[in-house]
Amino acid sequence: MLLSEGIEIPGESLSIGAMSQSGQFTYNSQFSDGEINEYTSEFHGYLEEKKREAHQKMNRLLGDGGIIDKDMLKRIRVVILASDGFGDDLSVLDVALEFSEISSD
Repeated sequence: MLLSEGIEIPGESLSIGAMSQSGQFTYNSQFSDGEINEYTSEFHGYLEEKKREAHQKMNRLLGDGGIIDKDMLKRIRVVILASDGFGDDLSVLDVALEFSEISSD
């Protein structure tokens, strides 16, 4: 199981990205580098706190040994991606795609 937790921009219903269960943050691919820089500058403290909270939440959900072994994915040909709801952003999909790129090294 690969878990991720979206991080929303305060006051907007937009996800700037998502934190994976391994603690890696992936930015929403729908934002340009300039937009990401602007949001991270303006909301740096808030975003860092939300990343920490998301990682802690996932660790509580998974418990010991809950992180997926990236080497296992090298043998997998089909992946089923489930979400409690995809909004206008695809940050969950971005995390899964980035995770699969990392695992294919």
